[in-house]
Amino acid sequence: MNVYKLYTKQFMPEVSIREIKDILKKDIDYEIKEYKNFYLINLKNIDWKEYLRILYYTKTINYAYYRNKKITYSKRTYLVKNKITVDPTLISKILYYSNLSKEDIILNINDKYGIISIEQSLILKNFPILFWGEEQIFEKEDYSIIQEFEKELTQKLKSNIYLVDKDNRTLSITKKNLEKALVKDVVYLRKIDYEWLDIKFKNKKFDKIFFYYKKSKKIMSIYEKYVFFHSDILLKDRGKLYIILKLKNMDTLNDIISNYINYSKKYSIKFMEKYNFQDKNYLLAFIVFAKI
Repeated sequence: MNVYKLYTKQFMPEVSIREIKDILKKDIDYEIKEYKNFYLINLKNIDWKEYLRILYYTKTINYAYYRNKKITYSKRTYLVKNKITVDPTLISKILYYSNLSKEDIILNINDKYGIISIEQSLILKNFPILFWGEEQIFEKEDYSIIQEFEKELTQKLKSNIYLVDKDNRTLSITKKNLEKALVKDVVYLRKIDYEWLDIKFKNKKFDKIFFYYKKSKKIMSIYEKYVFFHSDILLKDRGKLYIILKLKNMDTLNDIISNYINYSKKYSIKFMEKYNFQDKNYLLAFIVFAKI
């Protein structure tokens, strides 16, 4: 019996398992073990076509091998430019964990160069990362199967994702990324100063708000305070606020979360859970709040 191997970073591996089950639409027999800085997922009860299906659709796996070729998913080739410098597979894990729905109305704040919005769109459209560069990976005999997969792709998706930023240059690059990623029809791009979000969206309520922030100090910035203020107004009841922080080290994380929790008490926003992952030169923290 063949054992197929997948490698994912040591952050929320259960999300990758859930993604694989969803891709195959069945339960799987697997084992996970540490391998260098990754988790090695050994899949036991799948055939070659199912493995090909996983490779085609996965967004949370970091790398795998196929026909003696290494497929690296961390480098998203749909990007014209990306300065977020966070591994996109980690972003995709966070988004997959958030249980995105096609009915969700989503607001992305400070989504530098659009990577969060793009990954959301690709998940909701069931669109493969390997669409960009598949000709360098698959052989001629694979394409009859790939064509079967392509018939399943969601061609139309209601535009329910709003991306806001206050910088014209960032928005210009973001627009190019959205175009190359084939999701410009799904994401509304808006230039808005963060203090005016409640005014600009006064007739809109959101199911989910995502906020990306590169943070170096324990104290809360005015932008972080705006996010809590606007989330209290703009989130639907039981809506979620997802904060994705890029930090230099672990030392300040507990203080940051404590400051967030204390500040959120001013509003109907409750801390739910947090995850963190050390990746090379930065710490990625994922913090969840809910509107109550």
